Amino acid sequence: MSVVRGFVFEEDHAVTPIPFTRFCVDVLRAKLTPGQRVLCLVAFDGLEPRDLEGEERESARRIFGDVDVIPPEARAVLVAVCGARGGKTYVLCALRLLHLALTVPLTSLAPGEVASGLIVAPDLRLARQCLRYAIGAAKVTPAIAARIISDSADGFVIQREHGQTVAIEALPATRGGSALRGRSLVGAVLDEAAFFRDEDYAVNDAEVFKAVAPRVMPEGQVIVASTPWAEGVGLLYELFHANHGAPRTAIAAHAPTLLLRNDARTRAMVERERERDPDNAAREFDAQFMSAGAGLFFDPSALDAAIDRAALLPLQHVPSSVVAAGADFAFKSDSSALVMARFEEDGVYRVVDMLEQRPERGKPLVPSKVVAAFAEVAKRYESTSVIADRHSEEAIREHLATHKLQLVPAPDGLAGKVETYTRARALLLEGRVRLPDSPRLLNQLKAVTRKVTAGGSMTIASPRRGGSHGDLVSALVLALASLPSVDVEPWMRNRVVKGKTLKLGRPKNIPKEHAA
Repeated sequence: MSVVRGFVFEEDHAVTPIPFTRFCVDVLRAKLTPGQRVLCLVAFDGLEPRDLEGEERESARRIFGDVDVIPPEARAVLVAVCGARGGKTYVLCALRLLHLALTVPLTSLAPGEVASGLIVAPDLRLARQCLRYAIGAAKVTPAIAARIISDSADGFVIQREHGQTVAIEALPATRGGSALRGRSLVGAVLDEAAFFRDEDYAVNDAEVFKAVAPRVMPEGQVIVASTPWAEGVGLLYELFHANHGAPRTAIAAHAPTLLLRNDARTRAMVERERERDPDNAAREFDAQFMSAGAGLFFDPSALDAAIDRAALLPLQHVPSSVVAAGADFAFKSDSSALVMARFEEDGVYRVVDMLEQRPERGKPLVPSKVVAAFAEVAKRYESTSVIADRHSEEAIREHLATHKLQLVPAPDGLAGKVETYTRARALLLEGRVRLPDSPRLLNQLKAVTRKVTAGGSMTIASPRRGGSHGDLVSALVLALASLPSVDVEPWMRNRVVKGKTLKLGRPKNIPKEHAA
């Protein structure tokens, strides 16, 4: 006879932690869809795919590949490539971590040591969302709510049967692996791992994984779950393709949205997106990795080829050279950035200086001080104007005027952004741009994405990471837009740009398909 007592499962006098699926149904009173149940039975409850029957066995093949048995050494890690709105964050991340916090044996802890369960996401907002799912499920379940001894916006602490405690915490991936070490972990959730970046925009999912994996206690688990990004990029892709259909170091699950949640509302949502944007639907709902380079605006190989590792900023000013100042002004949540670019005799566009100022939490930047710092750099290169978008236009114009600089508004709207970014992309493809060896600038450039809408227009976006929103990229693109085209008359090459935007043009020898 089977009996559930607390969080252990008693059967024939043997006591084991309650399986996850029983925990969801019998303790949390949560419902699992058929697809979620199959994934959880195999990935969390130790069931072998070959032991499933009928539709569940077919679902297991779709999720895990043609696998009959999961090797024990693979069960410590689950890598799940999931479609959006399928229950990934709630079921696979939040509820599973709560289950681990209540059931993983704590016998290896030192006296007084507190075990931890970590939720790591691209930023703290997303990590807290997963945390809220976990603490919400805990608080509505009397048997668990009675064990919560403290809670805050960033975590809560559960007391186990013998007085030992487990703290579930939310952390942003921007803090990297250093914040995750020195803990004994019942489990760790890396939610939306394909989008982990540090403060310099560098992909740091592998660093985070290496920090947590060795610290997970016996019977604990690391869960790497995400909607996918590009082929060949990051830990999610590497772990999944190394293990799907042949698990060795991890259980690899492929779980499109409609496999995890196939109700009428979800089907309608997926079909709407499939009609509006098939490429986005394939990634977001069918959980397909983008082919290499697809969706990325700037070609990664062209960016790597543009790096001048011998150039140490700031570069010396060449009198009477054509130099432009591009700026992106922000003061509260995002950084302000300035990029100075020079048009050289051989038709090369060279970054000669950069400056970025980042706001601190609760301490926004002061516009007058930002403009003063930027003006000092611009005037060092004899610039008389700064090109920027119309954000806080009148205030920026007044502050610049005190330094005898003019504000040149960037081309307006979506069309203007596409025009300036497209020209920068074309210059890079032709090999006419020289960039400094700046990881922050290069990683921001490599993170810019493009998407063609149903009407044929294009949107260009930069992810927000570490208090920045592609600000250096925006400043660089505007600086390049202010410089002459490569086919200008020779007399223009030695003319300083004064207070106006020169005519934008597509560089020579760039195929139209690359400039669109």
